[in-house]
Amino acid sequence: MKAIILAGGSGSRLYPATRVTSKMLLPVYDKPLIYYPMSFLIEAGIDNILIISSPDQLDNFRFLFGDGNRLGISIEYTVQEKAEGIAQALLLAENFTCGDQVCLVLGDNVFFGGEVNKIFKQTLLDNIAATVFAYPVRDPSRFGVVDIDCSGKAISLVEKPHFPKSNLAVPGVYIYDGNAVNIAKNLKKSDRGEYEITDVNLNYLERYELQVVRLKENVNWYDAGTENSLMAVSNHIYEYQKFKNVLVGSPEQAAYKSGFIDHKQLELTISNMPVNNYRENLEKLLVST
Repeated sequence: MKAIILAGGSGSRLYPATRVTSKMLLPVYDKPLIYYPMSFLIEAGIDNILIISSPDQLDNFRFLFGDGNRLGISIEYTVQEKAEGIAQALLLAENFTCGDQVCLVLGDNVFFGGEVNKIFKQTLLDNIAATVFAYPVRDPSRFGVVDIDCSGKAISLVEKPHFPKSNLAVPGVYIYDGNAVNIAKNLKKSDRGEYEITDVNLNYLERYELQVVRLKENVNWYDAGTENSLMAVSNHIYEYQKFKNVLVGSPEQAAYKSGFIDHKQLELTISNMPVNNYRENLEKLLVST
């Protein structure tokens, strides 16, 4: 299994905060936003990841993660010259995926709590063709919306509907078999001028190959693409870490738990960090294991 983190886009909804940096590099409490999807993938056992971003931001991600060696994984990079929809990521990643199964995650999506990492890891193992998640929201018109029957099978899938048939939004994480790139190649741009990921999912749905995993409300999911959601998730992460005494969204912790790095490698990584709360939390991990 390989993974793609789509970290492109102009971040126009967060302007002027994104005038000089990527949305995915803005802080969510004590870490860059992209740390959360990165650690989410690593903790699921994925060790081959491609980051896609704009030409002016790609070097910033390279500086942040390098080639992934310190995390015991491989990280590659691809330029998105112009943002033309989420499904474009599959086209840009064709040489990276090489027909393998792939998980596509949006760089501004944050998941934690409710054993979501275990759920995600099992879903990767269970995927046959395509899998999306479903999460109950108050404002489904902002998202792709899936309607499911009593057995949990998808009936319909609509991008940002004016009159949603359900309150189940599709979060920004998608799991596909090796056919996804070919499906994306045959897409036409929508009225928004984008290659829609919903159209990829509909292709699988029409062939009865789309699985839906419904997430319970004890899972925390944030689409941190607006100033309000960015503030909300930052506050929630602060409270969650403080009262549960855990560290959320740490790639180093995820790599250690997944066995990609050992005790000595984590210790070396920590030694190169400045003294702060993030380092102290990782040091606690060393002492406890």
